[in-house]
Amino acid sequence: MVLDVFSRKVMGWQMADRMITDLVLTAFEMSLWRRDVVRQHQLIHHSDKGSQYTSLRFTQLADVGVAPSTGSVGDSYDNAVPESFFGSLKTELIYRHSWTSRHDAELAIFAWIEGWYNPERIIAGLGMRSPDEYEAAFYADTTDDNLDTTVKVGNPKSSLQ
Repeated sequence: MVLDVFSRKVMGWQMADRMITDLVLTAFEMSLWRRDVVRQHQLIHHSDKGSQYTSLRFTQLADVGVAPSTGSVGDSYDNAVPESFFGSLKTELIYRHSWTSRHDAELAIFAWIEGWYNPERIIAGLGMRSPDEYEAAFYADTTDDNLDTTVKVGNPKSSLQ
């Protein structure tokens, strides 16, 4: 799961039965596609030190203008925002339901993220707004006509694959 810390919006996510590099790359690529913008040296991807995040393929993020960042060993504070998200997901959905198949569980999680969490779920840290509302308010209040939100990601010939 890729979470925008500014708005708490889930930008990319993927599910699999194993934690491998392809899983996190697919979620990250989804987030790049959804945001459709990377300002050189302004996008930082922070993660723990799991092997999927330290693999050679994942370290190529710098090639598309993304600065990688990893937490220090034993420091739980730098992951507080995603941990809060997962706590909400478990409390509001996972612990309240059971599914007959993995596919049904994935559909329920998709519906929770895209149909509830991003557009509707209010978050105190966002002034009692949902992630979508918070972003919309930010962009509506931005009066800088020179704000560039259309910069494309890196070299179109490069790829994270």
